[in-house]
Amino acid sequence: ELKDVNKNINKTTKDIDKLGKSVEKNIKKTFNALKKSIKDSVKDYISVFNATKNTIDLFDSSVFDSMNLDSFTEMKYSISDSMSSIISVLDISLDTGLDIFGKFSDGAEDMASAVTQAEDEVAEATKELNDAQDELSKAQQDLAKAQAKSNSVFGRSQRYLDKVREAEEKLAEAQSKVEDATNNQAEAMNNDKIEFVYNTSVTEIVGDDIKVTGVKTHNNKTGEDGEMAADGVFIYVGNFPMTAAFKNLDILDDQGWVKTDERMRTAVPGIFAIGDVRETPLRQVATAVGDGAIAGQQVYQYIKSMA
Repeated sequence: ELKDVNKNINKTTKDIDKLGKSVEKNIKKTFNALKKSIKDSVKDYISVFNATKNTIDLFDSSVFDSMNLDSFTEMKYSISDSMSSIISVLDISLDTGLDIFGKFSDGAEDMASAVTQAEDEVAEATKELNDAQDELSKAQQDLAKAQAKSNSVFGRSQRYLDKVREAEEKLAEAQSKVEDATNNQAEAMNNDKIEFVYNTSVTEIVGDDIKVTGVKTHNNKTGEDGEMAADGVFIYVGNFPMTAAFKNLDILDDQGWVKTDERMRTAVPGIFAIGDVRETPLRQVATAVGDGAIAGQQVYQYIKSMA
């Protein structure tokens, strides 16, 4: 639409230039005709004036003295004819001039009308151009909004995809752990040296003054209490970290383990974590002791830096 409007404006501008040249040409032509007519009229004026002057000069000549009545009458008619000729020439020149000026006036009116029409066309074309520019601006704004929405949707979609990938990775990790646990369980159950006691809780560790001799038990289904002989007891803390008190510090992962770096530092300055509560691939006494050694040194350095 903008191209069409610009094309119409250029065409109208060319038409105005062409009309201006045509009007200028007609004005020059009319002016030259008027100049020639005036020039011819002046020649006629001079010719008639000279004839009249010659006639009038007779009054001052000696010929006038010798004139008879007939000659005088003839001279009078000659003067009258000369004056009539002057009046006739003046009338013709005046009519010619009026006719030329009439044509010039008509041409000027045509020019004014044409210019007015051209100006109206230019104004209309300009209005169409402004309207088209407004529509283009609105379309660009709509496009920008659509692109912003598209980017927003794309951003949300990307976040969703990231979450899906993260969930898939966690699911794969969980499946791997379940598979490992299942294999470990099967291996343990097939070991003759291991005895499994179900639905039972340890209520007390018993022994003499030297060593552990066994544990007291309670059956959660039957309510029966018992005792089992054992040379040692290993306490397994389980798979669920007791870290609910720290959930508002933004230092836990999705499963509740505390996230630290290799120096046992959390995301909060001054807070350190060690042992099985950490996000770590191995939870044993040996790794917990190592964590404690590292954390002790880092806590000392941190307190020293604040002094």
